[in-house]
Amino acid sequence: MLRKEDILMIKALNERGVYQKDIAEQLGVHPRTFHPALDTPIWSIANPAPSSPNLTAGSLP
Repeated sequence: MLRKEDILMIKALNERGVYQKDIAEQLGVHPRTFHPALDTPIWSIANPAPSSPNLTAGSLP
């Protein structure tokens, strides 16, 4: 799984015109691994949505 820092680096290198194949080699992943990250808005990376509370059977009435 890619970390936030990896995704930000992918976006920066992609904007500079670095080939996706070269970015993938630098990260040690397949280009398909990070291709969806290029479509992710930068604000959603910086401010992830809060997770839902974990409900267990013991907490139900």
